[in-house]
Amino acid sequence: MAKYEQEIFNLKQAIDYVGRSIDYEKEPNAPKVLNTALNLYHHYFELNKKLKRTPEFPEDVRIENDFHNFQRIVSGNDLKIIIGFFEEISQEKETEEKKQKTEPKKEESSVPSELESLVTQYKEAQANKVTEDSEHSIAETVKRARKRGKKNIFNN
Repeated sequence: MAKYEQEIFNLKQAIDYVGRSIDYEKEPNAPKVLNTALNLYHHYFELNKKLKRTPEFPEDVRIENDFHNFQRIVSGNDLKIIIGFFEEISQEKETEEKKQKTEPKKEESSVPSELESLVTQYKEAQANKVTEDSEHSIAETVKRARKRGKKNIFNN
């Protein structure tokens, strides 16, 4: 739940403040919590539109951007629905990320074993060929050097 962890935490805090009267002197944190929850309430409906989903309850137009209306109109149940929505999206994102991390590994191991054995045989053959060529070329180099040495001796 890495993606929406903070949002879920904020909504759980807001559940304690909705549907009851609040003494703001005794609970000075309430406006901040309710404003955050109000923004997440609107974000819930935006995400539903973006993901082409149908929200589980209709957006109340009376709420607008006033946390006092939000506190009076929205129920704890509505917030629990929004929390569930964010948890669901978080889990979907986590599974997508896990799939993306595991997919490249599948591509690496998708080479058939027959092809791997052919590649191994080819590499061995190439290695043998290189050693044979290098031995042969060394022998030829020695022969050429001896011939040149003889020519140089007779030319002097």
